Amino acid sequence: MSNTAIWHCQLWMGGLEPYMTETFVKGAFEKLGEAPMGVKIMRNKFTGEPAGYCFVHFKTDEIALDAMHKLNGKVIPGSNPPVRFKLNHASTTGKPGNDSDFSLWIGDLSPEVDDYQLYRLLASRYHSLRTAKVVMDPSTGVSKGYAFVKFSNEEDQKACLIDMNGYKGLGNKPLKISNAVPKSKQAAAAAAAEESLNEKAHAYLEYWQNYNQWNSQYGSNSAYYDHYNQSNTTSTYTTSQYDQQTAAAVAAAAAAAKAIESQPPLPAEAPPPAPIPEEFQLVEHNIPVDIDELNYHTCQKDNQMWDALLESKWLPSEVCVPYL
Repeated sequence: MSNTAIWHCQLWMGGLEPYMTETFVKGAFEKLGEAPMGVKIMRNKFTGEPAGYCFVHFKTDEIALDAMHKLNGKVIPGSNPPVRFKLNHASTTGKPGNDSDFSLWIGDLSPEVDDYQLYRLLASRYHSLRTAKVVMDPSTGVSKGYAFVKFSNEEDQKACLIDMNGYKGLGNKPLKISNAVPKSKQAAAAAAAEESLNEKAHAYLEYWQNYNQWNSQYGSNSAYYDHYNQSNTTSTYTTSQYDQQTAAAVAAAAAAAKAIESQPPLPAEAPPPAPIPEEFQLVEHNIPVDIDELNYHTCQKDNQMWDALLESKWLPSEVCVPYL
């Protein structure tokens, strides 16, 4: 048997106490109905002391994976105080091959569904399934209702994503399956969303400040501007209404950015982040912005014309200018 074949039939077991010898570990597996072929306690190469973990060898890879999902998290027989099994497949503990894993996120799991039930369901259909891990709440020990599964074959991953989505028969809810997004990509997406919100918030704020500056500059011609507002039947937005809408948009964008900043960091493996609430989503109000911009240019041209007429002293005496 080649070294590669031996490696893929091994489980990594961590959290060992000093008294847990190779005989003790092998006997613990046998008491729970498993039949490991051997146990190798790893030791510090300088001191010779146990390193706190070992490798457990099985006849086939399928038997090793089955034992891992069946025993993981259960109390080790004979441990005092009680210690729980911490098992992982040897191919996922820093050895070559990790990069070839293809993961899926499975949600809407019933509380009673554990690692072994999920593994047995999927392993019977997809032979490249490597691990199935139900995420537990550390404070209560109860399932959070979702899990992560890994395949060594991308075709099996894609087939599971399509075929098992909505599957009924495991627990009392249909399964919900999606691609698992690595934490690094989730963090990048959250950062990009935050940057986009900040940019839009600054854009709204800058436009609002520019509008207020223009309003204060040309506010002396209030009579003409009021007359223009009264006669302009094509626009339903007044200056006061626009200021309120702009301020509300800026506040909503700032609140959304603050909400993202206040979110706790994502765990090592977590479902995709929840979408931004509808009330915090920015909407491009192009029509009000375009109308006010047109109004601004129109008023500016009219003011320039009236200023030119006044400076030229050309106005006939019969023309009445109400704001002179």
